[in-house]
Amino acid sequence: MELTVVVPSRDEEQNVAELVRRLNDALRGWDAEILYVDDSTDGTMAAVAAEATFSTLPLRMHHRFEPGGQASAVAEGLMFARGEVVAVLDADLSHPPEMIPVLVDTLRARSLDLVVGSRDTGTAETPHADRLSQDAVTALSRLLLPGTAVTGCSDPASGLFAVHRSSVHLDRLTARGRRLLLEILATHDLVVDEVPWTPEAPVAPARERVQPLRQLVGLALRGGPRGTAIEPSALALA
Repeated sequence: MELTVVVPSRDEEQNVAELVRRLNDALRGWDAEILYVDDSTDGTMAAVAAEATFSTLPLRMHHRFEPGGQASAVAEGLMFARGEVVAVLDADLSHPPEMIPVLVDTLRARSLDLVVGSRDTGTAETPHADRLSQDAVTALSRLLLPGTAVTGCSDPASGLFAVHRSSVHLDRLTARGRRLLLEILATHDLVVDEVPWTPEAPVAPARERVQPLRQLVGLALRGGPRGTAIEPSALALA
């Protein structure tokens, strides 16, 4: 299979139908699948099951009975993906599904290992708090993780990216925190580039903006490229 789109989700029942519809439209004609990795306690599972009946793309659900955070959800998505390329976006529609084919086409055209959908925070529409948060993560990453791929990325805490599945070694990852991209960049020597996009979503909660900063400090203190083996949680995988 060409592509797996991994969607980490938690209580996003109201957004499932639109996200699936837009991914189907954006990836029409692709050999691709959608894989929800879900920590929900609402009706997200039922909503995904309902959309699977109508989705042109194969739509699978990996429901975790022991939620472990967004980074571990993405790691488990990489583990269960069938596609040669894995693209990741949030379930709340804060990332435009239409960016997925742009990322994958860029990945191939430029012979990259990974391409990041980097938030273009220079636009007037971008909330001031989001600009400050991204600038802080970028500056701190260059200070704490010199010599890693993190330092060459303008948005290392992005949740929107595409990567060749074979380029990511899961045994190097602890998959703690919010953004797995940070840890991938810190622990892998990859050829990386970026594609800008303009955020339209509301300002993220303060707690979510601080989490990547804590994650960076943890990566710096850990040192070295190795994590611990990631074990899949109890699951229902369709």
